[in-house]
Amino acid sequence: MELRHLPPLNAIKAFEAAARHESFSRAADELFVTHGAVSHQIRALEAELGVSLFARDGKRVRLTETGRRYAHQVRAALAALCDATRQIRAGDRERRLVVSMLSSFAARWVTPRVGSFIEAHPQWDLTVHERADGLRAGLHSELLLEEIFFPACAPNFNGGKLPKTPAELANLPLLRSDDELWRPYGSTPPA
Repeated sequence: MELRHLPPLNAIKAFEAAARHESFSRAADELFVTHGAVSHQIRALEAELGVSLFARDGKRVRLTETGRRYAHQVRAALAALCDATRQIRAGDRERRLVVSMLSSFAARWVTPRVGSFIEAHPQWDLTVHERADGLRAGLHSELLLEEIFFPACAPNFNGGKLPKTPAELANLPLLRSDDELWRPYGSTPPA
């Protein structure tokens, strides 16, 4: 295979889009270029091949019989290139494992164990995010554990008169952890 004999890929892409739409303007919109750029690419391709791929009737274009045959073959070749690219990209994604969790869980439970996991499973590209961001469109997610938050205090706090409702907790002192972004009890997380 001698790649130097191939026309420029941009001309091939412009031709395929113009052939599919039978419109240089719609091809230009799809490729995010100008109508003139598509027209120029098509003319250069036709000059290089020595054939007319489109019949031009004023502003309308239609494929010639040669153009129709070439479009069919070009479309198949570009589809094969797209499939090969998709397989390569999918291969990387299939090996990627992203785990999101609270930073306290990551620090106290995951970090001491992550090294042995990586050694035992070198085929995985592991990424640990220290915050649960919720479900993301297009990703496979599995909830492993539910988070449960609850207030705690010493039994003799406030002379043994312990709070009974969340409203009673609102004015009490809140202890904070250095590795967590604690919110007052009952508040909603920031967006």
